[in-house]
Order: sequence, then C-alpha cells, then structure tokens
Amino acid sequence: MKYFETEEIISLNRSVLFPGEEHLVKDRGGVESAIHRHKQYEDIFDVASAILHSFAISGQLFLQGNKRTGGLAMRIVLASDGYDFSMPKERLAKKIYNMADKRWDRVKIRSWLKRHTRKIA
Repeated sequence: MKYFETEEIISLNRSVLFPGEEHLVKDRGGVESAIHRHKQYEDIFDVASAILHSFAISGQLFLQGNKRTGGLAMRIVLASDGYDFSMPKERLAKKIYNMADKRWDRVKIRSWLKRHTRKIA
C-alpha cells in the first residue's frame, strides 16, 4: 500500500497545476499533518479516504490544485493495492467539488470509494 511523504505530495500538487497556475504551499504544517493522518490507517479505503479528505475537502493547503491533488493521490493509493477506481476524471472532479460543498467526512468518502472501486490485481 502506498503512503505518501510530504515532498511527494508537494510534487504531486505541482504536477496537477494548469499552465499559468502558481505553485505555493500555503500550509506546510497542514500538509505534514495530512501525511501523518493517512499513515495512521492500514485499510486501503481508510488511507484513500483520509488522503482525499485532507487535501480536497478539509483545507486549502496549497494555493491551487487542492482537489486535483487529493483526487490523484487517492487514485494512486487505490492503484498501489490493486484497485481500479471506475469514475472518469471529469466526473470525479465534479463529485469532489460536490463533496467539498457538502463537507463530506472521511467515513462518508470511504463508503463512496468502496462503491466505485474494484479489485483488479
């Protein structure tokens, strides 16, 4: 199972930015806390939901690309354990915005992830 390190997530955020968007870590302590948080779990769906919640829902840790970072990190975590997340990227982006607007908690995200993934390896 994939656990991220702080610098990996910062690089991941940089990689999801659109041309012209500025890369800036607004809250390095928050990034480090989010990294620590997802490492507390051993279940793949707990890890994936914690990383998505931390970066896409609960805070603005980067200047831009928080939801994209959380979504990509979540997919990487699931894939590292042989799971395929079945939702197209554009639909996922809309869903993450909806989650953020409605302030979904990690448990609700976990349940949603389980319904949209399948074991492939």
